Amino acid sequence: MRNCFLCLRPESYSGKYRSGVTKGDTLEKRFSLSKYASMINRFSLQFYDQELGTFQIGGGQYFFLGRIYEEPGVSAQELAKKGHFDKATATRALQRLEERGYITRETDDIDHRVNRFYTTQKAEDVMEKVYAAVEKWNHILKSGMSAEQAQMTEHIMDHMAKNAYEYISNSIKEDNNDRSNHDNTGA
Repeated sequence: MRNCFLCLRPESYSGKYRSGVTKGDTLEKRFSLSKYASMINRFSLQFYDQELGTFQIGGGQYFFLGRIYEEPGVSAQELAKKGHFDKATATRALQRLEERGYITRETDDIDHRVNRFYTTQKAEDVMEKVYAAVEKWNHILKSGMSAEQAQMTEHIMDHMAKNAYEYISNSIKEDNNDRSNHDNTGA
């Protein structure tokens, strides 16, 4: 198997978890994709807080603002699903954007339980800066990479995100099935 520029180990995943832990190993000594994903996420939030802070748009809100701008009338449930956020996270971000005057909500004409979100003029005035911040951060992350490496990295990260999503989705389904079976047996 060929090593890619991202791979620190040449072995391929065999379908079984490899522990390879030896006495004295620490998490810091071991290769950890989660460590790097977490670092990038934390630095991303700090970057967006810094870049968009003057507009009171934080790292946790720019996604929602951008989606509402691009898809006027989108619901909170649709936003949460598209961004793989839980309902509470989506609700908090939407409340902050609404309190700051960037979005408005309207009750759906057909299903009165659903709120539809729209950007205000205030949001439209800052969207260019939001897009510029996203572009700047992507440029920073890809700094020192060739176009091919950047494309490969995006492909690999997309693949890993899909793997994580599938695993978590299946785990939740299994947990719900186990609970349901447990409740039905009266155990």
